[in-house]
Amino acid sequence: MKITFYHSFLCPRCAVARKNLRAIAGQRPDLEIAEIDITGKPLVYWRQGIKLIPALEINGRFLSGVFLNKKQIQMFIEQCK
Repeated sequence: MKITFYHSFLCPRCAVARKNLRAIAGQRPDLEIAEIDITGKPLVYWRQGIKLIPALEINGRFLSGVFLNKKQIQMFIEQCK
């Protein structure tokens, strides 16, 4: 399953979400993570529906929030199966 992780290298919340996502992916070899730094083209991603980072996308479904903890990420992955 492919997960797209939208983030900014300037965002400390994104660093926490990346850590949680990588911890989950370490236990699930079926997950493939593609990371996209939106810093260079924020308007392009805004038009695509990314209004808040960190954000995750799986099959056109999005999860974003101020703090994405492991439980939220795991539940999102399960819902998108």
